[in-house]
Amino acid sequence: MKKLALALVCLVSVAFFASCDPNEILNPEPTLAVVTGENYAYDGMTIDLNTDFKVGFRAASNTQTLKELSKFNLSVKLFDLENTEIGSSDTTYNISGNEFSYDETWAFTNIDLIGKAVFTATVTDVDAKVKTVVLNMNINQPALPLEVRDLRWYRWGNTIEGLDEFGLRWAGNYQRDYYAKIEPQDGVKLFAFTAEDWANVVTDVDKAELFANAIESQHTIDNYFNINVTQGTMTYNDVIGTVLADGTCHLMHIVKSTTVNHGAQGAEITINGEAK
Repeated sequence: MKKLALALVCLVSVAFFASCDPNEILNPEPTLAVVTGENYAYDGMTIDLNTDFKVGFRAASNTQTLKELSKFNLSVKLFDLENTEIGSSDTTYNISGNEFSYDETWAFTNIDLIGKAVFTATVTDVDAKVKTVVLNMNINQPALPLEVRDLRWYRWGNTIEGLDEFGLRWAGNYQRDYYAKIEPQDGVKLFAFTAEDWANVVTDVDKAELFANAIESQHTIDNYFNINVTQGTMTYNDVIGTVLADGTCHLMHIVKSTTVNHGAQGAEITINGEAK
């Protein structure tokens, strides 16, 4: 038993000394680092849509092997707010020498509902040794100011203009009530809002929140029935909104109506306001 124990000790000793070969390189891969500094992306960074930022990487040969570099690859994947991949790119550069730098300006534009981007950089040397670095970036969608544009609805006889884009139709004028009957088209939701709502909605985020709350907690209305078509000029401070079948939302501020009576040819009616 003693001889066997001694033999085992010898085997362990041989194995230990064999693993301590002074010529063995435990980490023979090249080096790869993220460039830091003003406007450069870093892991965990949050960047706004439509904003320029820099992406930089520095690669170098292993300081012990000094093997030249052969390839640099940059893979970029985009994910929406529910972590579903919505886009990607993959570019490989054939390189040489002992150093390589990647330095480019990026911006995410014309993309909706993006949640994050993942940059994966990989450098490979001539011995196929690989080093990889990953940058995870959160993408923010900043609030954008809304454009306020003129609204004009017009009717004279069978000529009706300006309502279609808002998902509305001019159903008729009722002599007993003296009001124009503005109704939602099929598949369109019509809501009544307040002048305060109009004043408070100044960005796309404000608008989205207003309509989201309306859809969740307000009842739709069957028509907008407040424009007097018998008076020459009337002023209003009415606010209504529509949600089209494709989800597009329109907020409208009705401020004025003008009626010109042409006798047998009927009344020419113009309704003016603003939309955003």
